[in-house]
Amino acid sequence: MPVRLAVISEHGPPPTTPPAATLVKTADPSTVRSAGDTVTYSFRITNTGNVALTDVTVNEGAFNGTGSLSAVDCPPAAASLLPGQVVTCTATYQVTAGDLGASALVNTATATGTPPSGDPITAIGVVTCSSGGMNSSLVTESAIGAPVGSVRPQPPAASAEVGNGPA
Repeated sequence: MPVRLAVISEHGPPPTTPPAATLVKTADPSTVRSAGDTVTYSFRITNTGNVALTDVTVNEGAFNGTGSLSAVDCPPAAASLLPGQVVTCTATYQVTAGDLGASALVNTATATGTPPSGDPITAIGVVTCSSGGMNSSLVTESAIGAPVGSVRPQPPAASAEVGNGPA
């Protein structure tokens, strides 16, 4: 008669990762010099949790530009983002003469996705695009459960990749 064995860890069951995502927002170019310049905002969303996120969307937040941002365009892959997968959405903005008097264009956004159960999760991103001679781009990455506001220098990028994250 077979004997059933149970393995019990001294450390308890393995930890579970809650549903989570990160948002890295970038601006290209990071410095604008003339009215009519086009800034492309990229929103790189990574599913850092343990379950698929559906209906991943990006919502623009505070923006100090004097014109209007385009609608955010997300590829079809944003409909279902598996753990470790990445999707990049984009939006554009045409610089106005009124923007050139400000020292920077500051723009915030949130990415939201819905796990199979529970409330939707949200990640927050902020980017600063300077006007004039300064050349700076700051990106805020945030994941649910992680502190918001860790700012680090980030080179501008405007990719449109959809694919798997690190294996």
